[in-house]
Amino acid sequence: MCNNTKDPCTEILSIEGLLKKELILPAYQRPYKWKIKNVQALLQDIDRESKIDKNKRYRIGTVIVHNDKEKLNIVDGQQRITTLILILHALEDTEKVEKLDLEVRHRISHA
Repeated sequence: MCNNTKDPCTEILSIEGLLKKELILPAYQRPYKWKIKNVQALLQDIDRESKIDKNKRYRIGTVIVHNDKEKLNIVDGQQRITTLILILHALEDTEKVEKLDLEVRHRISHA
């Protein structure tokens, strides 16, 4: 993480590197609303790019965070990050993939 507090900082991180950070979803963020078609599009993009060049790194796009001392508030990229976390969670136990039952806290979020 950049230590310069006066100017914006840019880093290119792997998904693993990003998810190792302490990320916070601020209350002002919109609820999770991706539908199956959005998740499929993300996975198809990743799959397509990996078939073109297995050595090329696929970029999921810009993620903007606000450094709030010890934690990073997600400003942009919340839907992609949440989707990737859900996918990784489901893949930890393949038997749970079909039974994945998540508690949705926001009344207009879709699981």
